[in-house]
Amino acid sequence: MSISQPVDLGKPMRRNHMSMQRESWLQHLGCDFQNMVKNIAICRYYSYLSYIHFEVGGRIVGKNPVAHVKMKQLPLSVEITDKRDMRTQFAALCYRVKDGETEVLMITSRGTGRWILPKGWPMEGKTPGDCALVEAWEEAGVKGKVTGGCLALYTYVKGVSADEQLPCAVMVYPVRVKSLSKKYPESEERERRWMSPKAASKRVDEPELAHLLRKFDAKRLLA
Repeated sequence: MSISQPVDLGKPMRRNHMSMQRESWLQHLGCDFQNMVKNIAICRYYSYLSYIHFEVGGRIVGKNPVAHVKMKQLPLSVEITDKRDMRTQFAALCYRVKDGETEVLMITSRGTGRWILPKGWPMEGKTPGDCALVEAWEEAGVKGKVTGGCLALYTYVKGVSADEQLPCAVMVYPVRVKSLSKKYPESEERERRWMSPKAASKRVDEPELAHLLRKFDAKRLLA
């Protein structure tokens, strides 16, 4: 896929947030997060039980019932000199409940073989959750369903070349796995493995993602 460029909507945020449909809000939030990181120095995100609060400079600008579980958001580790360099991606936290225990599906990156979540860039005409689901299929062969709103965000630096790196903020969406295909677009380029959330948290490099995995319990999502 081509490298995503920063999105500039060029439109003010809508005032009547509570009347917006769930996926429309997520799409609006995902795009506006890009612009907020580009244009302001203080950007704080909180994910609470049944609500997402988006706060800029101490003022709440959005609230909508999209989250099903309470997940504490760690402060983002954005070590860049120019916040306009930040990119937004969407990731799928693919999960199942087997013998009463939560398992998450991890995949390896193509370059370094690190254990990661399926993730990718915004796509024209798709919501953030839809984007995460597409990446889950292309990178892990997952056939499933998005079962909630954004669980949390994490940051990492994507290496594009030896001389170019892109700092990325990744919004994570829960995807319940119905089945796994043996043949999928990147089946020859990646490994995939079911792990306990605790084991997965020890295999990722990003501290915010590790925290999310340690606290993740699919049974609470499905309750």
